[in-house]
Amino acid sequence: MNSKHPEMCFLDVEASSLLDGFPIEVGWVFVRDFKVWGSSFLIRPEESWLEDEDRWSSESQEVHGISRRDLLANGIPVGEAREKLSSELAGRTVYSDAVRFDGEWLQVLFNGSMAAPLSLPFTLAWIGEAYAASITDKVAYEREVRKRANFRTEHRAYEDALDNALMWCHCRHGIRPDRFQFPRMSERFASSLLG
Repeated sequence: MNSKHPEMCFLDVEASSLLDGFPIEVGWVFVRDFKVWGSSFLIRPEESWLEDEDRWSSESQEVHGISRRDLLANGIPVGEAREKLSSELAGRTVYSDAVRFDGEWLQVLFNGSMAAPLSLPFTLAWIGEAYAASITDKVAYEREVRKRANFRTEHRAYEDALDNALMWCHCRHGIRPDRFQFPRMSERFASSLLG
């Protein structure tokens, strides 16, 4: 496929708790030229993950809005989650704005615990590396991060990955979100870039 710009991939993970949590939702978004697409899924926790009540934080639940009941009713099994991510992302560099946390939660998903060495079928990189080509991009990125912090209330994996992808496009290429073809997006984020 001929392309003016390389395909990029952005990922976000929501978790049961910021510290010592387990992954509950993964979302990713691809960007190529003016097309944006991706997916997400909830993860049904392993029984062993639910044994320690301290691994679930009500504060985190307020941030992402996902309950244990949602996960048990609508989440996919851990093995299926691994297979989906491997199938979609294997061999790619995937950008995250929270590599430390997303890496730890992916480590739990793929290796069973944070103690095991991280072994993923894709390379997880800090989103700042996607901006490495130009200091102008980095300055624009920091400005957009500050702007975005004022309107996001609930965090979901797909929407967070999508926001990062669109912010990268806006900062890197000056492309406004109204020029994209995408399935769904945070309306507040789009209006912040347009306004």
